[in-house]
Amino acid sequence: MRRPMTLPTLRFTTPISTALVLAVGLVTACGHEGGSAGTQTTEDPDTATGTTTSTVDESSTAEPTTAEPTTGNPTSTSDDPDPDTTSGTSGEPEPTLEEQLEGHWVSEGCEPAPQADGSTLYIGRDFVLGLGSWAIEGTIYGDDACSYPLLTFDLGGEFEVVGPAVGIEGAHEANFDRSSIALTPHVSNFVDWFNAEGCGESAWEIGVQQDVTENGCAFVPSATACPVEHDLVALEGSDRLFFGQRPLDGDMCSPRARPTALVEHAVVRQRG
Repeated sequence: MRRPMTLPTLRFTTPISTALVLAVGLVTACGHEGGSAGTQTTEDPDTATGTTTSTVDESSTAEPTTAEPTTGNPTSTSDDPDPDTTSGTSGEPEPTLEEQLEGHWVSEGCEPAPQADGSTLYIGRDFVLGLGSWAIEGTIYGDDACSYPLLTFDLGGEFEVVGPAVGIEGAHEANFDRSSIALTPHVSNFVDWFNAEGCGESAWEIGVQQDVTENGCAFVPSATACPVEHDLVALEGSDRLFFGQRPLDGDMCSPRARPTALVEHAVVRQRG
């Protein structure tokens, strides 16, 4: 028989950077464990240039007086650059970071989210990044096997990579638009809480999703109150992705609140 759960006062913003910091009332989606982690290991740039350089045979015995005069640069056969030298040996341009991020990403396992009171909750993340769009389904669990769901959140919108993050190797600043927000409670505690708040489109029920984009609900700010979250992204290789470590108050709704470190837990690209 499961022990009754006492729900803390939570604050929930974008789950793209999971955290559950109960001391300040935060629920998010990327795992909050102190310190920075997940520093990106960047791939070595392609050093091939595709340019063939002419060489001179120093053993040649040809008489200087009979040799044909040479004109121009002996290492180049044309004034036009070799097309392969502009984008590697394949001739294809290097993919942008947005293109590298495109795909389906999920948690490596059941992610622990230690709480300020000494307890631990757990999170699973499943989301899709498109070219300029993002969507996530994240679920908060009460056990380390992620078999006892408490709450599922679905968020999405547009996103853009702003540029390299200063002082964080391999990381880039990214902004995530919160234009779609929905919640699904899996336990009566959340049902009672949401009903008491009077949010949602109708009375809350276990297992029934409701949209809260316009007005928010309890610890979840509306799209108007927090239209964009300012986060970090960092790729490790091509299959592991890290986001920013949220501040303790959970607020990343302004550029000054952007994280200054990466979270420990990565999400992994799904192939096939």
